[in-house]
Amino acid sequence: MQRVGAAWIVLAAVAVAGCGFNPSGLASSSDGGADASADDAAVDADPDAMAPDARDPDAAIDATDGDAAVDAPDIDAPIDAATPDAPIDAPIDGPDIDAPTTTARQLVDDTAADFGQGTPTHVETRVEIAGAVAPRAYYMGSLCAGGANTQLFTDGGAATGAVLPATPTKIGLARTVDLNLPNGAAPGGVGITSGTTWTLWWYGEIYLSAGAHMFSLSGDDHAFLELAPIGSTTFTKLLGVDNGTVQAPFTAPTDGWYGFRVALAQNNNAVDLYPQLDGQTIPRWLTRCRVDELAGLALTGFDESQFLDVGATSLESNTPANVNWGFGQPADLDITSADTFSVRWAGQFFIAVGGTYRLGIGSDDGYRLFVDGAAVAIDLGDADHNATTGDLVLAPGWHDVVYDTTETGLGARSQLTVAAGPELVGMAFPPGRLRPAEGRFERFESSRTGAIGNDATGLYTFAPAPGATVSGVDVGFRTNLGGSASSTIVTGLRTTGASTQLQSGTLFNFTTQRFHPTAFAAIAFAATWGLSFSSSNGGALSESWLTVRYRDDNDGPTPTAGRYESSVRDLLGPGGTAVTSLGAATLVVRAATGATVTIAVRTCDSAGACAAAPWSAEFASGAPLVGVTPRRFLQYRLTFTTDGDHEPAVERVQLDYATM
Repeated sequence: MQRVGAAWIVLAAVAVAGCGFNPSGLASSSDGGADASADDAAVDADPDAMAPDARDPDAAIDATDGDAAVDAPDIDAPIDAATPDAPIDAPIDGPDIDAPTTTARQLVDDTAADFGQGTPTHVETRVEIAGAVAPRAYYMGSLCAGGANTQLFTDGGAATGAVLPATPTKIGLARTVDLNLPNGAAPGGVGITSGTTWTLWWYGEIYLSAGAHMFSLSGDDHAFLELAPIGSTTFTKLLGVDNGTVQAPFTAPTDGWYGFRVALAQNNNAVDLYPQLDGQTIPRWLTRCRVDELAGLALTGFDESQFLDVGATSLESNTPANVNWGFGQPADLDITSADTFSVRWAGQFFIAVGGTYRLGIGSDDGYRLFVDGAAVAIDLGDADHNATTGDLVLAPGWHDVVYDTTETGLGARSQLTVAAGPELVGMAFPPGRLRPAEGRFERFESSRTGAIGNDATGLYTFAPAPGATVSGVDVGFRTNLGGSASSTIVTGLRTTGASTQLQSGTLFNFTTQRFHPTAFAAIAFAATWGLSFSSSNGGALSESWLTVRYRDDNDGPTPTAGRYESSVRDLLGPGGTAVTSLGAATLVVRAATGATVTIAVRTCDSAGACAAAPWSAEFASGAPLVGVTPRRFLQYRLTFTTDGDHEPAVERVQLDYATM
């Protein structure tokens, strides 16, 4: 049995209110038991001081007390001696009305409305619709993209982001931060169907180190570039251009992720869009797009089977990982043939009920399935497949999924369902249970070369993320041997510190070969790879492709740190006059291994004063809020720390306290 993903953690309630109640539940008397009333003075005289034969004035009381004999020793005497008022005051005076009374209360947030009330502050966090506070999620190494079939602006110098729709009709994911297309072409993945007049825009965030930078922008026809401060959605235009190149400086006040938006309006002719940072093409791993509010999976198309010759990527939210294309092909992914393509579905699925699951696979032709970075099912054979994974132990929360399928002829389908488990059995994952947050354990870069002549080596170049480690390689080539005669060819793939022979044998002209060598697993992802070719009968490799799958240990889909600050809350309930004590703060957390959540609070005498009040120390769930002064107004802060892979989510915050 394979254990996959996060563990469900409930940080149990330990709610102890320090309210000063006595064991009887009544408030202690404020006058200490001494009573100075004149009536009590007469009653307090000891009736047993009379002559023994005199009638005892306590007889009526004694009768109720069980003292049948009038002259029996007064059982009240010892009590009266010590506390003369005790037997009389209790029934006559009752509880002292001057005693302070307290009321136990709770502040509870456990819905989206609770967490969203007022004006909470979010730093890399959000409020889930289902009612929890959690870190945001990102598609790392990509900008989001939108498109329109009209030219939305005609002056790059004057246009701003105000001309762009608030939400694209179709959301793409731009895995490259430059664009070069031939005349009459249009970018894929964003729903553009016009080949001559359209608008494309990319948006998301770019990571900048503190200090001075130089941005440049080349655009044909009209383009502009905007930036926003860290955590802000207010953009400022930096560059605008019309058929040319411009540049401008920008000083980043601190390290971090800045809002980034660039747009191109096209009208015929060539298509060029090149934003650059400090004189270089912007590395993909310096960009990201927030996706925690998007439903569905990222769908990438390859214009060759076996995940070669990458095309476009877009968000698929209609029937994610559950499509039967028949004798057709996916649209808008730069796929040119219905019989030779492959696709990758990537993102996360949400499990509401933890337990043991099995996933069902339907593919024509081959498939690979990864869950939380582990390969759970692989069969790349060219056939129609229906398969079921082994047992997967899935905790509640988000889980990484990558589902690859290939097509080499006739029908094409790509289906992923829940075959067995505590929920969703027999169903595909609903779009609302999916989001395109690509896990860092199964990512890819793809490249192609031109023709490789006899006894020559073609080079593939990449800009890998720092520290990336190869998990697998997909490579293929098409031969052009210049005639009908067979040739003995030798091909090999190599990179720094590793090499493998791909082919050594007899081939005929125009034969396509595909390989998935394992020799490169666990090595560092090098920037340059080489494919060598030699033939006994001349000729060349007319086409060749390389896709490197890798693990990125630096940038997971979840930020490693996040913070949520509630709005200021008034702790006094109806009739309350003061907050007398604070008990414990208890959190219910859906968490992943390696993630922690702590809570801090601050109190104040007026709502407006909390902003200047210091925060307390960080407390774990259930810990008494030691050292925090009870006051009428309170604000709490949740601090999230994660390993970058999966997120914790706070589903309930409970604070115990007491008021007068």
